[in-house]
Amino acid sequence: MRLENIRRVKLTRQNAAEKMTQRYGYRPLEYLIAIGTTLGGPNTSLRLFSNLTPELPAAAVLMQEISPQILPTFTECFDEYVPWRIESVTDGAILTPGVCYV
Repeated sequence: MRLENIRRVKLTRQNAAEKMTQRYGYRPLEYLIAIGTTLGGPNTSLRLFSNLTPELPAAAVLMQEISPQILPTFTECFDEYVPWRIESVTDGAILTPGVCYV
């Protein structure tokens, strides 16, 4: 991994955000944290999210190389050790600040 390849990505606010807030209680994200890891990644992910405040105006997506059979148990255990809410991602999920989707 090259550090110069990592950049901050700021999501632009859409004009429809206010309507979405009124209709669905949607709160637009300012940032999205995206991380991809291999089999050695769980320890690093735990250290990162245990030291990262969930009050950031960001959601996180963690792409973890893990068997689908153990994903629910992994997210359940991961959730116990970090201040972020950890969830298994589902199709069509609305990303929420302070939540890490695996």
